[in-house]
Amino acid sequence: HRDLHSFPTRRSSDLPMTVKELIQLKKSQTAVIPRSIVFLSPTAINDVNDAVPMLKQVFWDRYNALPQNLLIVNVRTARAPFAADRRFEIHKFLDSPEFGTVYSVCIRFGFMEEKNIEAILHELAEEKAINISDHPSEWLVHAIHERFRVMEDASRFKKFLSAVYTFMLNNSQKTDSQYGLGTNINLTVEICPVVIV
Repeated sequence: HRDLHSFPTRRSSDLPMTVKELIQLKKSQTAVIPRSIVFLSPTAINDVNDAVPMLKQVFWDRYNALPQNLLIVNVRTARAPFAADRRFEIHKFLDSPEFGTVYSVCIRFGFMEEKNIEAILHELAEEKAINISDHPSEWLVHAIHERFRVMEDASRFKKFLSAVYTFMLNNSQKTDSQYGLGTNINLTVEICPVVIV
């Protein structure tokens, strides 16, 4: 299924939390979202000091809670037609029966390959490469779509650029359909307003 949500425009003072801060919050939180969430990230998360874009705004600021199990996924397209080796790279940041899990996975596809993230996640779960007790069919994939809004006092040039970018965005394949999401794993799409001033 597909749930559409919307949340207030991000303020410039809102800074993304790092993996280290995420783990500290998970260990101190009194409430937990009892789900395994796959969170798509535009950047690879390889270190505890790396920032996790939008995670703070999507979960912590809204619910004052974090998912029990969190899998941060970044997708890369290789310059070769097929990614024969190093299909994925896994980083385990937290694996605790008490506090849950935090993993990051960077998945590589060749530019001629079908980018089926769900198939990779099922493979990782079956081979116990990631220690999440739930079956992948019970996971929830969280994707973010940007929606641009131009301020009335913005320059004509910025309005023109915004119109061109919005046209390209509307005629491109969305992340969830491009990566084969929402087929066997539940998908929720977040509408993120981006204000151009």
